[in-house]
Amino acid sequence: MRIDDLSLGRLRDLADVTILVAAASDAGIFQALHRAPASPTELSEALGFDERATRITLLALEEAGLLGRHGERFVLTERCARELGDPDAPDFAGRGLPHWLRSVRATTRLREVLERGGPLDPRPRARRPEHVRRFTAAMSAAPRARIERIVDLCLERRPDAETVLDLGGGPGHITRTFVAHGLRGTLLDTADIVTHVVPTYGIDEIEGLEAVAADFNRDPLPAGPFDVVLLSNVVHIYDAASVRALFAKAARVLSPGGVLAVAEFLRGRSSRAAHLGLQMLLKSARGDAYSEAEIRQWMREAGLVDDRVDALDEDRHIVTALRP
Repeated sequence: MRIDDLSLGRLRDLADVTILVAAASDAGIFQALHRAPASPTELSEALGFDERATRITLLALEEAGLLGRHGERFVLTERCARELGDPDAPDFAGRGLPHWLRSVRATTRLREVLERGGPLDPRPRARRPEHVRRFTAAMSAAPRARIERIVDLCLERRPDAETVLDLGGGPGHITRTFVAHGLRGTLLDTADIVTHVVPTYGIDEIEGLEAVAADFNRDPLPAGPFDVVLLSNVVHIYDAASVRALFAKAARVLSPGGVLAVAEFLRGRSSRAAHLGLQMLLKSARGDAYSEAEIRQWMREAGLVDDRVDALDEDRHIVTALRP
């Protein structure tokens, strides 16, 4: 993202408001006010917050244009209700905000990473349940139009596809869309993710969708063969050598004519790819954002052919290639 035409003061103001919105969403303020307008006293009692802190926060949100007032009670504006208050609304954008807020906190510690040359937490450790919840919620917030385009482009490349393997599929938001198009889906993710998403997102209630707990780098992949193998927002987590190995592994479980599909922010095409690379620097020992040329070259090294790239939206692309 370029900021040439924005003053530093304007950038600061935008950052202040954006962080306030994300933090208030994470605190549950918007959803509570969507359930019922409330005074600072009523809201603080409902959420277990300090009354003075709640009042000051509500006034800041009002000044930002997100809240109005009916007497002493604060109410959501129409846009705020649609995008931040009602989790069932088509435009709801609140699920990804807590995950984004963690990224902001990490970015403020960039100096530590520059001095050390590695991630903020160099010791791998088990993810806490709260992190798993927030991470999968952010994944599930992907726009419906983007998910449908991923599925449509994969089926355009393999119109007679019957099976799909979604590696690192998280809450199954894409896998279930393939299943809705008549495919049998296998969602593979780590045990902590699968244990959470199966009951939370009703994976076990969807006919034709199987969840498998495994580490796709260390463990064997399901034998398949699969007509589609999808890696959506996965590749940037790993270094180039690991991505090459994963592509080769995925290619081996593809059926002849099967599609390997990689949905990512691509360096040189996406305005957000460089920032994604920065986030990987902060949070991982190996991750980075990669270019279209790199992805296509690694697909060819895995023995795949007829590689091509298509836009998913203004920032994301999908690279696909076929097994001969």
